[in-house]
Amino acid sequence: MKFLHRKVGRWMFYAAAVATMLIASQAAQAACEGGGSCGGGGITARQGDAILQELHEIKLLLQQQGGGNVGNMAVRMPPLALEKPISISLKAGAKLGNQHAKLALVEFTDYQCPYCKRFYESTFGKLKKQYVDTGKLLYVGRNLPLPFHQYARAAAKAAECAGDQGRYWQAHDALFAKSPDLDKAAIESVAQALKLNMKTFNKCAASAKHDKAIEADIKKASSIGIDGTPSFLLGRIEKGKVVGHLIVGAQPLAEFQKQIEALLHKKK
Repeated sequence: MKFLHRKVGRWMFYAAAVATMLIASQAAQAACEGGGSCGGGGITARQGDAILQELHEIKLLLQQQGGGNVGNMAVRMPPLALEKPISISLKAGAKLGNQHAKLALVEFTDYQCPYCKRFYESTFGKLKKQYVDTGKLLYVGRNLPLPFHQYARAAAKAAECAGDQGRYWQAHDALFAKSPDLDKAAIESVAQALKLNMKTFNKCAASAKHDKAIEADIKKASSIGIDGTPSFLLGRIEKGKVVGHLIVGAQPLAEFQKQIEALLHKKK
């Protein structure tokens, strides 16, 4: 309990600091309007929103640790040390890379999650270049829209509907580029920019076509101990399954590299 109190105290200090930053940045934010460039020292409204979202998720985590009732709401958690390997089928999910690779990295993501966006912007492209494009790693995208992110499920459906037209990964990239501003108009603008058949896309997005698959992703994540985004299962591909361990959170590139390299050089 003492540990929890210390942790609450630290995050209360952090929240107060953020509030001060938001107030101090109002003058700088005004300079960002009218097509001008932002001055140094302040934070933008979008950055402020992302920080407030992170504080909200931290609050949920503290409630969870303190025995509070947070239902099934997922938050970013520290990396998990698991005693035994986890195995899931590779039948589900969008695939990127060599289908005959030795390793697979399965990501469970939420398009409105600030940590998922951070991973996409800082790590995904480098992993793709180093391991996916070279045939060493099969990348698999699966959905875990969190209930407190208003447009996360709609964005997940949009990516799947774009996938029906062979543009899943392009939609994946475009949605994260717009995140967290993913209302209906923003999602439609993504589809238009990708030159999708809009009649087909809109019909798909308004239907329940991909609902079962998204729910299956959510249930699968829960069944293997995932309760936050982004979360990953990294492992060897064995008989149509990936067998490995979890990496939880927007870990730095070096952490992924270390674990991937260890598996690539590990003897069976």
